[in-house]
Amino acid sequence: MNKYRIAWVLVGSLALSAHALAQQDVIQTTQQAEQHAVHVADIKHLANADVVQLTGTLVKHLNLDNYEFNDGTGLILLEMNEKTWKAAGIHAGDQVHIDAEVAKHSYKPTGLHVLKIEKAT
Repeated sequence: MNKYRIAWVLVGSLALSAHALAQQDVIQTTQQAEQHAVHVADIKHLANADVVQLTGTLVKHLNLDNYEFNDGTGLILLEMNEKTWKAAGIHAGDQVHIDAEVAKHSYKPTGLHVLKIEKAT
């Protein structure tokens, strides 16, 4: 019985440590994005996985996790999971601030993987 308790304590400790590290990564990524505010037109010059921040309009929901974004300098595809956009309470046509990671592909146009999104005020 004691072996099981020790095992559960260890598993719980590892889970809490992993969660704390993940939270630290999110904070660090957001800070990187804040230091790299760009426009859609600038993204073609950036490297894959660069973290950026943009402000613009969420134009429309294309399908599943794909959205179209426009900041006045161009359109770009956003990949954003349902949990992220629902938590922010955003809809097509809303002005938004996004923190995202550049996603360059050999088989489709460059897009952005949204890390954080919020309505612009």
